Amino acid sequence: MLISGRQPEFTRLYSLAEGAEYNVSAWRLHAHTGTHVETGLHYVDGRETIDEVEVERLVGPARVLDLTGIEGEEISPADLRAADYEGQERVLLKTANSACAVRDLVKRESWVGLGPAAAELLAESGTRLLGVD
Repeated sequence: MLISGRQPEFTRLYSLAEGAEYNVSAWRLHAHTGTHVETGLHYVDGRETIDEVEVERLVGPARVLDLTGIEGEEISPADLRAADYEGQERVLLKTANSACAVRDLVKRESWVGLGPAAAELLAESGTRLLGVD
């Protein structure tokens, strides 16, 4: 799985084959491994921490926007509108990144991300949750 920094580490703690009463293993994972939630603190010291996020913000209907056809690296407001963004409270973005993020260990040279103007549109339109592949 593609993550920045340290890769996941597997450790066998107890093994039936080695005489233990049961098998037990442990994983050491980076906080960005797989599905996770980031808050403002991820980018700005002093911002909202995960324990301050209301669970209601994370649960409920969401609009999935198919942005797999975007060429280039920056999602624009026009891209969001073309994919039927209409100010939904929760939005999930499916980009071309989905094709490699689970299988690759190294980030591709080209990576699709949310541009500043699109981020402003989402914030100003009342979107409270954004999920990105």
